[in-house]
Amino acid sequence: MRSIPLTFWQGRDNPEELVLLQGSPAQPYDVTPLTRVVVGLDDDAVVLDSTNTPAAFQWPVDLTWRDPATGLDVAVKGLRLKLGLAGIASKTYGDARLTVYDAVNWPNGLMWTEALRIKVRA
Repeated sequence: MRSIPLTFWQGRDNPEELVLLQGSPAQPYDVTPLTRVVVGLDDDAVVLDSTNTPAAFQWPVDLTWRDPATGLDVAVKGLRLKLGLAGIASKTYGDARLTVYDAVNWPNGLMWTEALRIKVRA
């Protein structure tokens, strides 16, 4: 499984943006119906939850995704993470897990299969 590398700076609003993909072939998932997003770092030793740290998460945001089948850019609704604002320690965290919730499809949460490799710098 591959990891998506993301770098954040402590105390700064430097966003990283994600297009969540689902299905086969992979297609963008519209994050508009999400009600909650959780990022678990280092086997959930540190948990960031949009309920408790709303400044660290933003959705839906307008993003562009390049469709690998057509080579065309497609407008999609994605997720913006601003984890530098979450007050977490400066270090490289092991694979982080992203879990999303929406009231209709995933009221108990769905863990996204691609891990995030998160680095927080001072």
